[in-house]
Amino acid sequence: MRMIQSSARRSGASVLVLGVLAAFTSGCGIAPPTSPVSLESGGRVVKPAASADTMTGTWTTLASVWVNKGEVKTVSGGRYTIQFVRGALSQGAQVTIAEQDPSACGVMIGPSGTKLSKASTLTISYAGSTQDLAGPALQLYHLNDATNMWEPVAATNDILGHKVTANVTILGGYTLSALPPGKAGW
Repeated sequence: MRMIQSSARRSGASVLVLGVLAAFTSGCGIAPPTSPVSLESGGRVVKPAASADTMTGTWTTLASVWVNKGEVKTVSGGRYTIQFVRGALSQGAQVTIAEQDPSACGVMIGPSGTKLSKASTLTISYAGSTQDLAGPALQLYHLNDATNMWEPVAATNDILGHKVTANVTILGGYTLSALPPGKAGW
């Protein structure tokens, strides 16, 4: 009986040692999924194109809708909605909504720089976003393309509904922030 127990202990220890050895040697040289580098299909390590300090990166188009001159139209994508009133656009345009980070509240509504003849309503939901906890302190900002600076926009913050609504007269970059964002780097 002792011989069987001793043999079983050695087998268990051997399996444990082999398991630990396999865990340490498997995947050597491969970046973990949380690594700041990625692998191309050929196995070559590639550094990310964007850095956290510049906020540059890939924009994802959430909506792209043609809006005719003078048309009443709502364009929605992700946490963003813009409602065009009759006569807001002086000519037809392909209106796009794009974001960089789905957990944040920064949006690019294009065509950027398009001036609206009549104010239209922009709504940004911050429910579940990184800004959700700062809800009462959130302010809407517009990116001034000429100065590359964020400018505050008069808006209504519906704290219970977790959304900010503003009448805007220009398309472009908008963001929610509890503090002035400063110079734009996106």
